[in-house]
Amino acid sequence: DARVSLDEKGLRVAGFGSLAASPLQYDWYYKFNNEGEPAQLKATSVLNPDILNTFGIVGRAYLTGDVPVEIEAELDGTSLRAVDAVFDLLEARLDVAEVNWVKPKGAAASASVRYTVDATDGPTTSATLEAEDAMFEGTFTLGPNGQLIAANVEKAFLKDQADLRGTALRTDAGGLVFQINGDFLDLSQVIEGLGQIGGATNEASSIGDVTLEAQIDRLKLREGLETTDASLTLVSGQDGLQTVEAAGKLPNGATFDAAFDTSGLGDPAFLVNSGDAGFLLNVFFGLDTLEGGTLQMSGTLARGDLPTQIRLLVENGRLREAPFFTQVLSIASLRGLSDTLSGDGVLFTTIEVPLAIVGERYNIVGARASGPALGLTANGWLTLDKGEIDIDGVLVPSFGVNSALGGIPVIGNLFVSRRGEGLISLRYGIKGTLERAQVSVNPLSAITPGVLRRVFENPSRNEIPLPEPSPEEETVPPSSVPIPGE
Repeated sequence: DARVSLDEKGLRVAGFGSLAASPLQYDWYYKFNNEGEPAQLKATSVLNPDILNTFGIVGRAYLTGDVPVEIEAELDGTSLRAVDAVFDLLEARLDVAEVNWVKPKGAAASASVRYTVDATDGPTTSATLEAEDAMFEGTFTLGPNGQLIAANVEKAFLKDQADLRGTALRTDAGGLVFQINGDFLDLSQVIEGLGQIGGATNEASSIGDVTLEAQIDRLKLREGLETTDASLTLVSGQDGLQTVEAAGKLPNGATFDAAFDTSGLGDPAFLVNSGDAGFLLNVFFGLDTLEGGTLQMSGTLARGDLPTQIRLLVENGRLREAPFFTQVLSIASLRGLSDTLSGDGVLFTTIEVPLAIVGERYNIVGARASGPALGLTANGWLTLDKGEIDIDGVLVPSFGVNSALGGIPVIGNLFVSRRGEGLISLRYGIKGTLERAQVSVNPLSAITPGVLRRVFENPSRNEIPLPEPSPEEETVPPSSVPIPGE
């Protein structure tokens, strides 16, 4: 419905209508003899999920309720010069799962968008959002086809998750370069997925030609675990992610650096170095039984039929509060070591763990640890989804003295037999579930020469079987699972 009025000053068209079944009130006015100035349009309406669906946006996934909208625009004939839209979000519920943010109904919030068209620079959009726990302010330059040309974000704040600012610029080749810096960023939700790297591949959908450079004062990796002075560089091409480099400082002042590379001809490879091994093992695997030490973690991610392969090398780390090994030491009558493990911890000068990961299953073949008071080996597997564990190996008390005989040619091989063992070695086994595991120790193995220990042990422990494949998928046969670093 339109009401038209005309006089010597100008032309006005005002009335009521609907926009995708939402009521609309408008007032359009063009002033005569105004030296080419545009017409002015004012309108009010209500935004709801049905309107968003009409424009191809899945509104119900983000919005519940009605959002009053006030619009002011400048029109040159039918061409838009500028438009300002203000949204009152008080009675609406917003749920943006991508950034884990929910604005409940009744919580004060507002948003605004300004869209302008410049004959030289083209279309530009400015957007703001103000809420109790979120704030955004940015400007975007778009190409004729709506493609992003440049962006400048002055503020991107989400309580307990992010406080950032940055720019984006499209290159001559069509790619995008992002430069981000800020006070805080929480990556804990992303890091949680890194513990399940057995199925990781480089076959995810490509995000295109993108380069990201970030400098974050405080970077949260897991609950209670944060780094400072963190830097991140990411490069992606049309075929997917190519390289990632990160560095920063850990809570105790130690540094860490990490690199991920898929640009070569081989499998996606990664390398992590840390001055605090316990911190990084907690971040990646949720293990809180190791304190201190230096860490080098390298390997390749799963690709095709090949599993994820990792080699962990820890130097001068202290193992403490490890329930299974506390039980093993107690049963083996090594009470002093058991008490130490429960207290200050047992020092290991070297820990080497090769892993082959398929899905939720971690296969351990030939793990070794040695220190002044204790040495041990481990073979077996554990699963994260079912919490199952089946690991056995050898304990070597007073490792330095006990294993010294192994350095004597011929005789050393007879009594010690294998690297990581000693003259007096106790075989142990851990089997069951992580909540209720059966721990056993064979005391007779302590007086059995190394060559005989190998005769009586189960040879299948040197080739850890992979889980049975489901009808829909295939896994790698045990004989084809290589050991990282060997």
